[in-house]
Order: sequence, then C-alpha cells, then structure tokens
Amino acid sequence: MKRPNYLKGLRVLLAALFFIPILLFFLDFTNKMPVDVHKLLHVQLLPAILGGMFGIVAVLFLLTLLFGRIYCSVLCPAGVFQDIINRLFCIGKKKKKGVRRFKYHKPLNRVRYVLLAATAITALLGFSGLCLLLDPYSNFGRIAANLFRPSVMWGNNVLADWLMKMDNYSLFHVTISTVSIAGLVSGIVALVVFAVLVIFRGRLFCNSLCPVGALLSLVSRYSFFRISFDKEACTHCGNCEHTCKAEAIDTKNLTVDTSRCVDCFNCVSSCAKGGLQYRFNPPFRKGEKRIAEATMNMEAEQQPAVNSRRTFLAT
Repeated sequence: MKRPNYLKGLRVLLAALFFIPILLFFLDFTNKMPVDVHKLLHVQLLPAILGGMFGIVAVLFLLTLLFGRIYCSVLCPAGVFQDIINRLFCIGKKKKKGVRRFKYHKPLNRVRYVLLAATAITALLGFSGLCLLLDPYSNFGRIAANLFRPSVMWGNNVLADWLMKMDNYSLFHVTISTVSIAGLVSGIVALVVFAVLVIFRGRLFCNSLCPVGALLSLVSRYSFFRISFDKEACTHCGNCEHTCKAEAIDTKNLTVDTSRCVDCFNCVSSCAKGGLQYRFNPPFRKGEKRIAEATMNMEAEQQPAVNSRRTFLAT
C-alpha cells in the first residue's frame, strides 16, 4: 500500500507551473502570451551559462547542493516532458503490482562525463553544435516548435472551418509555413529519442547523454537533502527500485545513487513502511557515521577480552 506523498504532489504542482507556461510560449502562434513569460526561459541551465547569466547559474547550483536534482524534475521542460511520456506509456499497460518495473543499472560515467567534457570544450572553442544537439531545453524546443505548434495551428484551422459553417467567425485560418523540412526532421528525431529511451530505460537521457544532468550530478552527489534508506525499517520489497525512473536505487546493497536521482519521489510514495525517506543527510554525516560504527566495532572487539579477564579472576 502506498503512503500519501506530499513531496511528490508538490513536485508535480511546481513542475506544472513551470512547464505549462513554457509550452504555451512555444505554441502561441497569435502572440497573445504575456511578454514576461519569456523570463521562465532564463532559468534553463545551459542557456543561462551560454548567456553569461551566472547569478542564475549559481542559484541553480545552490538548489542542487541543498535539495538534489530537483531542476531535472521541476524546472527542465524536457525532464517534465519525459515524465509525461512515461505516464502516457503506463496508461492501459498491464503492470505487475501496479508499477512499472524499472531496475537498478550501474551509471554510464564514462559516457556522460566524456560528453560533458566534449560539450564544454567545443563551447569554449566557439562551436555550439554539440550543445544544441544535447541540450535538453533545445531538444524540447525542437519538438514543441516543429511538431506541437504546427499541430495546434492545424487544429485551429479545422475548428475555424467548423465554426464558419455556423456563421461564427471568432477564429481565422493561419498559414502553416513556419516549419522547414530540417526542423520537422529534427523534431521527430528528438521525440523518438525521448520516447524510446523513456520506454526502455526511464531517465537514461538525463543520466547518460544530457550535459546538464552530468554537470548537476557533480553537485548532487554532495546534496544536503537526499533520499536514503532506513535500514531498520526497510522490508526489502523492492518497490522503490522498480519505480525509480533514474534506475539509481540498488535494493540489494540499500544504496541510492544521488548523482543520478532526479527527486521525483516515486520511490518514497511506493515505500509502505518508511524504509526510504527524503531527509537531511549531508555527506559529512556519512563520515561521522563511519567513525561511530568503527568505534562501536572496536568496543565490541574489546568487550570479550574484558569479560574473559573478569571471568578468569572470578574463577
């Protein structure tokens, strides 16, 4: 039985508040959206870096250090779009125990950090091609501008024809001429890549191909608030691992790879006994725990020796 997860609900609400205006910004062919909506686009990490908006970059890094990679599940439209694809794929799918069956995979560190280094080097040399190819915001923009926007314009024309037959001229025809063949192909390729990776490996794009995800992973592995196991409460049911879209939870060793965790909180809601929690657990605490455990082990080793001496003297 799932526990009520207010963190997941809050995450979904915040993601919708960011995603919907950004999507409408791309779909607005009538130019009626408020001008201030474009400010939401400034919080995208790679555009902020390339645009020299280092104050925004610092805030995003600070958020990641404090709370983990919430950027990937709340602020990034490509990340939210992948969650939507995952949800649509689950509709009508017969699921065992009511969940999609993801499983833990080791991180592809060589792939993601080589791509991050290549992206950074080419950008410094003045070549932005690799950035535009792998940047999640750019890929979402290709899909929204080259696929969704023309679809909305076509739907507008169909609805306008239907209204005209009823002598209603509130809508008017628009010419769908803003999409080139190259743009259409790039949008289809980006959509297919997202869909295939999400269906088979969840957030594999975010954790292996995306330079933004790789950059944030360097910070999130030291995050103060993180998802971690309560080993005493864990029942080893495996639900958390099967619901982890980032494939970052290893129930065999009771570990969570915080460099890949995108803080979707699906795992927390799937845990019925509270064996997995999102809590204040900074990395320096782990060092303190290791010292405490080592001290306890030393005391445990010394205790039999003390008891044996007492037994000898008593005898």
